[in-house]
Amino acid sequence: MTLFIALIIIFNFAFFTFNLRSAGAQTMSNDDYILQLDNLDIAPHTPPAGKNNAIETTSKLPVKKQLPFVFSISQTLIDYSTLSPTNPIKRSNELSVSKGSANGYSIIAFEDKELSGGTPLSGASSVFIPDTTCDNGQCSQISSGPWTNPLTYGFGYRCDNVKGMDCASGFSEPELYKQFANASMSETPQKIAISSDTESKKTIRITYKLNIPGTQPFALYSNTITFIAVPNF
Repeated sequence: MTLFIALIIIFNFAFFTFNLRSAGAQTMSNDDYILQLDNLDIAPHTPPAGKNNAIETTSKLPVKKQLPFVFSISQTLIDYSTLSPTNPIKRSNELSVSKGSANGYSIIAFEDKELSGGTPLSGASSVFIPDTTCDNGQCSQISSGPWTNPLTYGFGYRCDNVKGMDCASGFSEPELYKQFANASMSETPQKIAISSDTESKKTIRITYKLNIPGTQPFALYSNTITFIAVPNF
C-alpha cells in the first residue's frame, strides 16, 4: 500500500515595538520578511513661561542607523509524495535570520494539528498520522527522544545548526527528534532556536521525519507548521 502525503509549511513574522520618544519610519517586505527601522529622536523646545532671562537648553541623542531584521525560509512546501509503510522519509528546509540591529532573536514553532486526511479516499470520516513519541514512547514538544526503529510511527522534527549554534537543546545526537506543539490541543508553542550573540547571520536546518504503519488509511494528508521569528531589542 502506498499513500500520498503533503505537508504544507508556512512561516510568520513577529516583532515588538516600544513607546519611545521618537518619530520613526518602518518598512516591511513580503518575500524575506524584512523589517527596516529608522528612528529620529526629538527634543522639546518649549521655553519656561514668564521668565525673560531664562536660558533654553536642548539636547539630542545621536541617531543610529537601524539595520533591518531579516527572516527567510528556503522552502515553504514540503511534499512527501508517495509513502510506503515502515520506510521513514525525511525532508528538510533551512531557516535564516540576519539580526541587523537587534540584540538577538528567537524562533517559535507550532503545528495547527496532526497530519490529517481532509478528504480520505478510504471512506473514513477522519484519518490522521499522530505525532511521534519516539522509540522510548516519551518524546514530546518539550523533550526529545531517539527515533531509529522503523516500527516507530508518526511525524516529528529535529533542528541542526548550519551557521551559528542557535538550535534549542535536545538535538545533541543525530537521531533525536521532538514533536511540534499542537495548537488544536492547546499546547504552548516552543522555541526551536535562540540567539543572543553578536554574529549577524544565522541558519538552522529543520528536518521533518514521517513514518507510517501498514494499517494507515489511504488519503491525502496535510498540516501547517508556523514559524515566528522574534527580534530582541
